[in-house]
Amino acid sequence: MEHVARAELSLVTRARRRVADHATRCGASAEQSLDIELLASEIVTIAVVHGAPAGQVRIATDHTNGTFTVSVSNQSRREVGHPRPADPAGRSLWMVESLAASWGITADPDGKVLWFSVELDPCHERLARRLTADPPHSRRPGAEHWLNSVPQQRCP
Repeated sequence: MEHVARAELSLVTRARRRVADHATRCGASAEQSLDIELLASEIVTIAVVHGAPAGQVRIATDHTNGTFTVSVSNQSRREVGHPRPADPAGRSLWMVESLAASWGITADPDGKVLWFSVELDPCHERLARRLTADPPHSRRPGAEHWLNSVPQQRCP
């Protein structure tokens, strides 16, 4: 999934929903989708708030070998700062560091890219592929809801 839009706060809601929906289609469990939605919301907010005024934000997702990655680029070369204890905001990256398997900020020719990766549960991922590949299940109302309610378990 890739989406480019104007850097405005209303983008955050649309982006986090699209990213979470895509993560679910790629096999993320309900819990993982919520984490991915929260993390996407945080890094899109950073890109919008700290990006170039009237600039653009590019949001991309990738699902490779069980890893779901979200990257958000903006047109700002400003360094991302670290909050002091008394600062009222600025702890988004701490949350990203806590919930993501990996994350980072990289330079881009047009600005910078914030990204994070989450390892998807292989059992849930295989089940999602089976359900979406099997036409009777994929057409049945509620199939996606049922998929999200499958408890997490380790593959034997």
